[in-house]
Amino acid sequence: RVGRRLTLNLGVRWDVETNPINNAYVTPRALADSLRGPLAPRLFVEQPAPDGSRRQVRVIDRLGGIDRFISNGRSSRPVYLGAVQPRLGASFDVRGDGRTVLFGGGGLYYDRQNWNTFFDEQYRRQYGQYTVQFRDNCPTTVGCTRWNPQFQSDPSTLNALVGTTGVPEVFLVANDLRPPRTTQTSVGVRQQVLGARVTVSYNGVFGRNITNYVRASGFGGLGPNYLTAFVTDDRVRTRYNALQVQVERPPVGASRFGGSLAY
Repeated sequence: RVGRRLTLNLGVRWDVETNPINNAYVTPRALADSLRGPLAPRLFVEQPAPDGSRRQVRVIDRLGGIDRFISNGRSSRPVYLGAVQPRLGASFDVRGDGRTVLFGGGGLYYDRQNWNTFFDEQYRRQYGQYTVQFRDNCPTTVGCTRWNPQFQSDPSTLNALVGTTGVPEVFLVANDLRPPRTTQTSVGVRQQVLGARVTVSYNGVFGRNITNYVRASGFGGLGPNYLTAFVTDDRVRTRYNALQVQVERPPVGASRFGGSLAY
């Protein structure tokens, strides 16, 4: 407390997670050699240009190059120690009688990554992607057949249909992937009106380093051993702005009920 009217809330939080992105994972040698060698020329996507043409974009290079996504284990993926999160809050009683209070605060908040996102890097190569087109009139090509109700009742007929033609997708995680973080702020005024408290406040949340997978190759462009490559991109940002109005009636004195309404 600073005097009778001003109250400050000061704090700092430090989080350390020892295994946030499957840090001990090692990219298989065969996959690493393929991505650096024969598959390297295929690590591009076609992007439409404003004039209607299409251009080839090396997504993997724009995101730091293939070596950023090849892991040798914990030596490639050190534990992130920078999740230091300062917090500041303040409230000021304008007249000293508790009827009009100005308040505000802000802070930095780190969040955990989505674990399921990183399971894909290790386990998605254990099964293939299969495509079957069901048509009434089907050409004599692989992956196209007439519909048969037996496909619904007997899974073995589907297994026989796709055979061993499916190949796996490749998911790659950046070794220096940053944990998502948000800067959260709130500022407003709380006023006593008769027996109720009315609060008007602004609330903002600005996010950075949100993880997303993007294509690093064309769909099916890594055949014959793989299908498509996806890589993490932590440049995603989010923005949230809100004006909140809240009316509260606290249970005071002999009152037996209270409540609040916020929009």
